[in-house]
Amino acid sequence: MRVRRRLLALPIAVLLSAGLVAPATATGTGWEPVPDEPDDTVAACGTTLTVHEKVNDVETRTVPLGNGATRTDYRGKYVVSVSAPDGRKVVLDNSGPYSVTEYASGDLFVDIGAPSLIYYLDAIEKAAFARAGLPPAFYYRSGRLKLSIGDGREKVVARPKNVTSICSLLRR
Repeated sequence: MRVRRRLLALPIAVLLSAGLVAPATATGTGWEPVPDEPDDTVAACGTTLTVHEKVNDVETRTVPLGNGATRTDYRGKYVVSVSAPDGRKVVLDNSGPYSVTEYASGDLFVDIGAPSLIYYLDAIEKAAFARAGLPPAFYYRSGRLKLSIGDGREKVVARPKNVTSICSLLRR
């Protein structure tokens, strides 16, 4: 399961699994560049949307925690375009810092800061968003999205305020 944040969409669409980051050249600070992502698609707004990376200056580092857990942090500039087949398009700053904590049990905790584009990857994520009153694909400029994931379940622990459906942004 991956959270698509496009780096997310790592780019829920961005979830970021433990093997998401390919080997990269170390920067000497513990932070390493994240490789470019291929275009992604999401079924939303009655069509199939394409998410395309425009700027990827994101870095990542993994920090060991107690009890066999690790936290992978992401930071940096990340900009994507979202387009519909009919030509509607929006460019979004998706540069909010975020982290994925993986526990020895395999459970994950995801904390995604704003601004962020989020969209579901599977039926479990789509249902979790719906239970939290969130659309299947959305953008937010402030706040944090926090998810607890494990054992075939996903729960929105905290949701950002001022959520805008990607469909509304494409209409503009």
